[in-house]
Amino acid sequence: MSVTLALTLLGAAESSSWNRVVAALQLIAEEHHETLELSDPDARRRRQEQLQQRLGEVLPLVPWPGLRAGVEALRGRLVGTDFEVGSTARGLIRQIFERAPIRRAPPSKPDLARGK
Repeated sequence: MSVTLALTLLGAAESSSWNRVVAALQLIAEEHHETLELSDPDARRRRQEQLQQRLGEVLPLVPWPGLRAGVEALRGRLVGTDFEVGSTARGLIRQIFERAPIRRAPPSKPDLARGK
Protein backbone atom coordinates (compact mmCIF):
# COMPACT_ATOMS: atom_id res chain seq x y z
CA MET A 1 0.00 0.00 0.00
CA SER A 2 1.42 3.37 -0.90
CA VAL A 3 2.06 5.98 1.75
CA THR A 4 -0.33 8.41 0.05
CA LEU A 5 -3.15 5.87 0.03
CA ALA A 6 -2.49 4.99 3.67
CA LEU A 7 -2.57 8.66 4.69
CA THR A 8 -5.76 9.21 2.69
CA LEU A 9 -7.46 6.24 4.36
CA LEU A 10 -6.27 7.36 7.78
CA GLY A 11 -7.56 10.89 7.14
CA ALA A 12 -10.91 9.53 5.96
CA ALA A 13 -11.29 7.40 9.09
CA GLU A 14 -10.40 10.32 11.35
CA SER A 15 -12.79 12.61 9.49
CA SER A 16 -15.53 10.00 9.77
CA SER A 17 -15.05 9.85 13.55
CA TRP A 18 -15.26 13.62 13.82
CA ASN A 19 -18.38 13.63 11.67
CA ARG A 20 -20.06 11.26 14.14
CA VAL A 21 -19.07 13.46 17.08
CA VAL A 22 -20.31 16.63 15.36
CA ALA A 23 -23.59 14.90 14.39
CA ALA A 24 -24.19 13.83 18.00
CA LEU A 25 -23.46 17.33 19.32
CA GLN A 26 -25.73 18.86 16.68
CA LEU A 27 -28.50 16.47 17.72
CA ILE A 28 -28.06 17.54 21.33
CA ALA A 29 -28.09 21.23 20.35
CA GLU A 30 -31.34 20.83 18.42
CA GLU A 31 -33.25 18.31 20.53
CA HIS A 32 -32.45 19.10 24.17
CA HIS A 33 -34.57 22.26 24.43
CA GLU A 34 -37.52 20.46 22.83
CA THR A 35 -37.04 17.62 25.30
CA LEU A 36 -37.39 20.03 28.21
CA GLU A 37 -40.74 21.16 26.83
CA LEU A 38 -42.27 17.65 26.93
CA SER A 39 -45.18 17.61 29.36
CA ASP A 40 -44.88 13.92 30.29
CA PRO A 41 -42.05 13.53 32.86
CA ASP A 42 -41.44 9.88 31.87
CA ALA A 43 -41.13 10.78 28.17
CA ARG A 44 -38.78 13.65 29.08
CA ARG A 45 -36.60 11.37 31.20
CA ARG A 46 -36.47 8.70 28.47
CA ARG A 47 -35.50 11.27 25.83
CA GLN A 48 -32.82 12.76 28.09
CA GLU A 49 -31.41 9.27 28.64
CA GLN A 50 -31.39 8.65 24.87
CA LEU A 51 -29.48 11.88 24.27
CA GLN A 52 -27.09 11.03 27.08
CA GLN A 53 -26.51 7.58 25.57
CA ARG A 54 -25.80 9.11 22.16
CA LEU A 55 -23.07 11.30 23.61
CA GLY A 56 -21.70 8.31 25.51
CA GLU A 57 -21.39 6.39 22.23
CA VAL A 58 -19.23 9.05 20.58
CA LEU A 59 -17.20 10.02 23.66
CA PRO A 60 -14.43 7.44 22.93
CA LEU A 61 -14.02 9.00 19.46
CA VAL A 62 -12.87 12.34 20.92
CA PRO A 63 -9.05 12.19 21.13
CA TRP A 64 -8.36 15.59 22.74
CA PRO A 65 -8.56 15.53 26.56
CA GLY A 66 -9.94 19.08 26.88
CA LEU A 67 -12.69 18.52 24.36
CA ARG A 68 -13.46 15.10 25.79
CA ALA A 69 -13.91 16.69 29.22
CA GLY A 70 -16.29 19.24 27.68
CA VAL A 71 -18.37 16.52 26.00
CA GLU A 72 -18.42 14.48 29.20
CA ALA A 73 -19.54 17.51 31.23
CA LEU A 74 -22.24 18.23 28.66
CA ARG A 75 -23.40 14.62 28.92
CA GLY A 76 -23.84 15.05 32.67
CA ARG A 77 -25.91 18.21 32.18
CA LEU A 78 -28.46 16.47 29.94
CA VAL A 79 -30.43 15.02 32.85
CA GLY A 80 -31.29 18.32 34.46
CA THR A 81 -33.16 21.40 33.32
CA ASP A 82 -30.20 23.25 31.85
CA PHE A 83 -31.31 25.61 29.07
CA GLU A 84 -27.70 26.38 28.05
CA VAL A 85 -26.96 22.86 26.80
CA GLY A 86 -27.68 23.78 23.17
CA SER A 87 -25.32 26.75 23.12
CA THR A 88 -22.61 24.72 24.85
CA ALA A 89 -22.98 21.94 22.26
CA ARG A 90 -22.70 24.49 19.44
CA GLY A 91 -19.56 25.90 21.09
CA LEU A 92 -18.00 22.43 21.16
CA ILE A 93 -18.87 22.00 17.47
CA ARG A 94 -17.09 25.30 16.70
CA GLN A 95 -14.01 24.08 18.57
CA ILE A 96 -13.97 20.89 16.52
CA PHE A 97 -14.29 22.76 13.22
CA GLU A 98 -11.45 25.10 14.20
CA ARG A 99 -9.01 22.34 15.17
CA ALA A 100 -9.96 19.06 13.46
CA PRO A 101 -9.21 18.10 9.86
CA ILE A 102 -12.82 18.09 8.68
CA ARG A 103 -13.52 18.79 5.05
CA ARG A 104 -16.61 20.89 4.46
CA ALA A 105 -16.51 20.57 0.68
CA PRO A 106 -16.05 17.60 -1.64
CA PRO A 107 -12.44 16.84 -2.64
CA SER A 108 -13.16 17.59 -6.30
CA LYS A 109 -15.72 19.48 -8.32
CA PRO A 110 -18.73 17.28 -9.24
CA ASP A 111 -18.88 16.20 -12.90
CA LEU A 112 -22.54 16.93 -13.63
CA ALA A 113 -22.28 15.88 -17.26
CA ARG A 114 -21.42 12.30 -16.25
CA GLY A 115 -23.40 12.23 -13.00
CA LYS A 116 -20.36 11.89 -10.74
